Amino acid sequence: MSELEARCLTLADMPRGYPLLAGREASGIRGRPFGDYLILYRVEDVAARIDVLRVLRGARDIDALLFPQD
Repeated sequence: MSELEARCLTLADMPRGYPLLAGREASGIRGRPFGDYLILYRVEDVAARIDVLRVLRGARDIDALLFPQD
């Protein structure tokens, strides 16, 4: 298992331990930085699970990738 995969798995330990995306709080998407990457995930309360949506290099335009309709 890679270090990046391990970081994704540990999100379950503190699912709300990382901030919601600034300016996009209503989306419920949170971001955990790791090196040059940003792990984007959402906490699903109903199913008590975490959905990792994407893992991106931090320099990418997150808004354009996640919210292209805006």
